[in-house]
Amino acid sequence: MESHPDPIPASESTPHALQCRICHRTFGRVGHLKRHERTAHSSSRPYACPKCSRTFSRRDALTRHEQSHLDTPTLLQQGSRACTLCANAKTRCSGGLPCKRCHERGFGCVYPSSGAPEVMQTPQNEPARNDLTMPLAPPLPLEDFMTGMTGVDGYLYHDWDAGFFHETNWLEAPTIGSDVNLSPLSSIFLSYSEATGSFEDASLTHASAEEVQPPVEAEGEEERTASEEDVAAETTRSGEYYVDGESARLPRVRRRVERKASTAPAQPTWAGAFTLHLPDDIIPTDIAGSYPISDNNYRWILGFYNRLCRLDSPLGVTFADHDLPSKSAFEALAALCCEKFVPHLPFLHSTTISNSDRHYLLDLALAAIGSQYTGNASLSVSMHEFTRRCLLMSEEDPSTPTGPETDLAAALLLNIIGGTYCGDLRLRRYALQTRSKLTFHFDRLRGQIEQSLVESNFSDSTSKWRAWIVQESCTRLAFSIWLVDTMLVTHCDSSPTFRLESVPFSLPCADALWQCENADTWEKLYKAQQSPTTLMDTLQKLYYNKRFSIKHTEFVRVLTIHGLFHRLWEVERYYSGTLSHWEPSSARQSGAPPFAKVSPWLPAVAAFKTWQNSSCDALDVLHWQANSTIGQMRGLEHPTVLHLHFARVVLLCPTHDIIALARHLTSTNTSHTAISRDEVNKATNLVRRWAVHHQPKARLAAIHAGTTFWHIRRHGTDAFHEAPALGLATLVLWAFSFFTSRKSNSVRTTPALPNPADPSLAVGPDAPDKHLDSTESGDIILLDRPTDDELVQAFVRNGTAMRPFMSGVGEVFAPGAPPRILGKGVDLLRHQGCWGGGEWTTLLESMQFSRRLDARSH
Repeated sequence: MESHPDPIPASESTPHALQCRICHRTFGRVGHLKRHERTAHSSSRPYACPKCSRTFSRRDALTRHEQSHLDTPTLLQQGSRACTLCANAKTRCSGGLPCKRCHERGFGCVYPSSGAPEVMQTPQNEPARNDLTMPLAPPLPLEDFMTGMTGVDGYLYHDWDAGFFHETNWLEAPTIGSDVNLSPLSSIFLSYSEATGSFEDASLTHASAEEVQPPVEAEGEEERTASEEDVAAETTRSGEYYVDGESARLPRVRRRVERKASTAPAQPTWAGAFTLHLPDDIIPTDIAGSYPISDNNYRWILGFYNRLCRLDSPLGVTFADHDLPSKSAFEALAALCCEKFVPHLPFLHSTTISNSDRHYLLDLALAAIGSQYTGNASLSVSMHEFTRRCLLMSEEDPSTPTGPETDLAAALLLNIIGGTYCGDLRLRRYALQTRSKLTFHFDRLRGQIEQSLVESNFSDSTSKWRAWIVQESCTRLAFSIWLVDTMLVTHCDSSPTFRLESVPFSLPCADALWQCENADTWEKLYKAQQSPTTLMDTLQKLYYNKRFSIKHTEFVRVLTIHGLFHRLWEVERYYSGTLSHWEPSSARQSGAPPFAKVSPWLPAVAAFKTWQNSSCDALDVLHWQANSTIGQMRGLEHPTVLHLHFARVVLLCPTHDIIALARHLTSTNTSHTAISRDEVNKATNLVRRWAVHHQPKARLAAIHAGTTFWHIRRHGTDAFHEAPALGLATLVLWAFSFFTSRKSNSVRTTPALPNPADPSLAVGPDAPDKHLDSTESGDIILLDRPTDDELVQAFVRNGTAMRPFMSGVGEVFAPGAPPRILGKGVDLLRHQGCWGGGEWTTLLESMQFSRRLDARSH
C-alpha cells in the first residue's frame, strides 16, 4: 500500500477537521480521511474475491460483490421488482426475504405479484404495540385499499374505516360516520431521551403561564391598528375549517408514532479543482435497471471533454488531468439517476430509458445527477460544471447535433437542479442565472402539447401509443419545469418565472397508464381513463368542494400543493399594492390621494387572511388522504408528506423577511446583495409582528416546521429539496423562539380573566358542545414529533398556556433555545447524505455563533 503524508489540520474556519495533503478535502474523523486516501489517491486493492479473484479497495464493496456469487439469487435477481415499502419510499431494495430495510424497521416485507410470486415475510420478533393503538391492516394494493371510500365521481368521501389511519400522523381523516367506532386514545405519549429515558435539559423545568406567554411590542414602536388587535385576539372557539375565521379548527382523532429510521452518511464538502477522476468501486453494484448510451453519444461527450475541460477554454478553468470515465461508468451513473432521482420528477418514460436513441446532452445531464448519489462531492460538482459547459457550447456551435425538444429541455432542467442544490456556490449562481432560459423551452413544449398528436393522423395502436408518449412526456416535463421554478422561489428566496395560468393543459396521467410497456395494454387503459382535468380545475374543486380525487398520482398532489403557493402569492401581490384598498369612484376627488405610503400588513387584511385559511383547509384535505397511504404502508411516510408539512411553513410565515434578517445578522451576503438598514428594520418588525400578533398561525407553522425535522430524520429519501426545506424550517423555529423567548422579551402579556357572560362557559343541558377535553389544559407539546391533532389545535388556540419542546433543545421559550435550535438544524443538514446542506449549513452555523445575534438576545 502506498504511503501518504500525515494528515494536517484544516483551516481555523473548520475546527476539529482533518485535511488531505493531496486534494485538500476536509474530514471530521481520522478514519474517514484514511479511507479517502486509500480509495482516491492509492491504486492498492487489498480485498480480493475468493471465487473470481476480483480485487477491491474497500471491504464493503467486496461484501456487495460477494452477493452475486450466492447459490440462491435474490428476488430482484429472479426478476421481481422492489418490495412495496421500498418502492413507495423510492429507495433501494436489497431483494432479500425480508429485505434489509424492512428487517431493520420491523416491517412486513411484501413483493408485488408481477415478475415473481407474491411473498410476505413477517419478522419473528416484531416489536409489541401499545394496547391503546388501533389494529393495522396489512399493506394492500391502492385499488383494494380505496374500495368503499369513493363514489361514482371518483372523489374521497368520509365513510372510511378509521383502522386504516396509522398512529404516526396527527392530521386525521374528515368527519367520520356515526357507524364507525373511533374512541380517542386515552393518553398522549411524550418523547424523551432515548439514552436515559427522561428529559435531561435543565431548561425543562416548570414555568408559569406568565413566563411562557408571547411578548408585547416594546416601547417606542408604533401602536397596533384595530385590525392588528383583531388578529392578535382571535377567538378561542373553533369551526370545522380554518376558513371559518377562527384561530384553530376542530381537531380530528389522535395518533402517535415511535418509529426509527437510519441516518444517511454525511455529505463531504469540497472546494477544490474540477476533476472527473472516478475512484474504484464508488458506484454501487446493485443498481436496479440499466441505461444504455450509444457509442456515438459517448464520442460526442469525449470530444467535448477534451475540448472544453482539458484545454484552455473561455468557459472556465482547466480540469485536473484525468481521463473521462468509461461509457459503462456513464451508463451506471445515469441508471443511478433513474433509480434515485427520476421518481421525484417522473418525466422520463421507460422506453426513453431503455433505448439509446437520445441526445448526448440528456445522457450527460442524467449521469451528472447520478453522480450526486455516489457521495463524491468533487466528482458531482465537476460533472455539473462539465454539463454546463456543454450546454453553453451547444447553443453557440452550429456544428453540434440537434435533438428532440424534450431532450434539450430536460438536460437544461437537470443541470439547473444539479447546480442549485449540489452545494457549490459558483454553480448555484450560474444555475440561477440560467433559469430564465427555461422559459424558451417551456413555450416550445407548450406548443407541442397543444398539437393533440394522439387524436389524429394515426390508425394503428402502436403509432398512436408512441405519439402519446411524446405528448405525455412534454406535459410531464413542462410541469416539472413549472414545479422546479416554484421550488426555487421558496428555496432560493427568488421571484417566480411562471404563474398559475402558465400550465393550462391537462395534468399528468395515472401511473398505470404512464408505465405501460406495450401498445395493447396502453390502449385498454387509455380508453378507460377518466376525462383529464387541469391544475386550475383541481384547485377550484379543492377550494370550493373540499375534495380531491384519490385517483390523482403523488406527482399531481405535489403539483397541487405548489399550485396553492401560486394562488396565495397572487393574493399577496394584489393586496400588497396600495391601490388595491381603494374603491374607484366616478367623482373627481380633490386634495391629496388618501393612499397609504407603505403596504399594509397582510395578516390584518381580511381577504388575505381568508385565502390563507382556505389554503390551510385545502392542505388538510390532502393530508387526510396522505394519512391513508401511510396507514397502508404501516407508518412509513412517503415523500409527499414532507411537501405537506413544508407547505404550511411557506404559506403561514414571512419567509422572505426571516431569511433577510438572518443574512443581515450574520453578514452572509456572498451570493446576495446587501440590504439597507431600513429594509433590516422593516424585516425585523414584520417577523416580530408575525410571532407576537399573529400567534395562532405562528404556532401552527412552528408545529409543521418541527415535524419537518421528524420526517427528514426518520423518512428522508435523499431528495434534492430536503435540505432547503430543513434549512427554512430551522429559521422559522429560530424566529418563533427568538421573538417569544423569555430573556429577549421581559414584558409579557397576562391572560385575560374569563367573562362570566361568555356562552362558552355555560353549564347545564343548554350549554354549547365542548370540543376540548383534558388536553386543553395540558402544558407541554413536542414540536418535532407527530402530535395528536387535538393537542395541536389546543396549542394553536391557546399556546400561551402551553410549553413547546424540541429534542435536544428543551423548551422553545427558554432563553438559550434559539441557538440550540440552530445547532439541531446544522446537525441534520450535515447528515443530509448525497445532496448536502450547502449554503443553508453555512448560514445556520454563522447564526449560531454570531456576536450580533447575541447582542440582540440581551
